[in-house]
Amino acid sequence: MEFESTNTKKQYKRYNSDVIKLALNEIKSEKISVYAAAKKYHVPKSTLQISILNNKKKKSGSPQIISIENEQKIADWIKECARKGDPRTKEELFQAAIQFD
Repeated sequence: MEFESTNTKKQYKRYNSDVIKLALNEIKSEKISVYAAAKKYHVPKSTLQISILNNKKKKSGSPQIISIENEQKIADWIKECARKGDPRTKEELFQAAIQFD
């Protein structure tokens, strides 16, 4: 008895990002509904709804307190101390972060 292997992985279709942007612009300007835009641009309604939701999502996590430049300076300082064999404690790291900002 032979069994055929079935590929159950779903294939997703990619849509032209320019077409999706056009559709989203019309939806945002309230010219047409999501359903009408899906029909007009031949893109599934769910694809447009997901795009709308993704554009509204907020960044996760807490806001950055230390600038990227200062964060890099602190990281370089930690590496240099470690290279010299003089590791820093957690408290020293916090104090350095306060002084850099």
